[in-house]
Amino acid sequence: MKLTTDQQKYLKEYLGGYLDYRETCAEFYDHIVTALENTPENISFNTALNNIIDKDFGGLANIPVIEARYRQTTLWEMKKRYWNYIKACFKFPLAGIFIISSVIGYFLVKQVWFNFPMFVWIGIAMSLTNSLLNYIWYIKQGYVVWFGYLFNRTKRSVKDNGFILLRSSPTPVLILWAIVHQFFIKDTPAEWFKNASPLVLTLILTAGAIHILSFYKVHRDEYKVNIAA
Repeated sequence: MKLTTDQQKYLKEYLGGYLDYRETCAEFYDHIVTALENTPENISFNTALNNIIDKDFGGLANIPVIEARYRQTTLWEMKKRYWNYIKACFKFPLAGIFIISSVIGYFLVKQVWFNFPMFVWIGIAMSLTNSLLNYIWYIKQGYVVWFGYLFNRTKRSVKDNGFILLRSSPTPVLILWAIVHQFFIKDTPAEWFKNASPLVLTLILTAGAIHILSFYKVHRDEYKVNIAA
């Protein structure tokens, strides 16, 4: 069976009603089209489509379940690589680079001119760097996809959620820190900074740098995959 243009369009829209991500839409579409092309011409398009969905995917209701498993596997793989990159920062040669940069950072933090607003602006810059990496990821997928995102006409990549998750990974630590200071220590952030050890401040900034580097490397991996595809 050779699909007409209208049938191809119908199939894409049909699958789009049950699937949330571009990757799964493409995978299901390619699988079904291949199966339909191997179907005898005497079987109607709708009958053949329903038979393929029932036989290969366990029915229409099971399609979102398969996509959910795919999403879980993809996010787990991205998190695994992220933590592997973090662990690599504690091995040479990266460990040596971070030790040297931490010593320099410690020297700078101890200076009189290093104040709380400067510490906050460094934190903001780190956060904006992570956000910039995400925007670059969107743009590198192509301007058609980018404008499709803007006008809500293109389904998102399952990896978009993975990047948002990784970008926000330090957030629980910051929330815990805020809760402890609000209800137990009861000092302001500026007071905390004033009383904090330069070593603690240096470790916080170093941890932020490790997070950014690991986050960037996961992005870099996906850029390569995206270009190869």
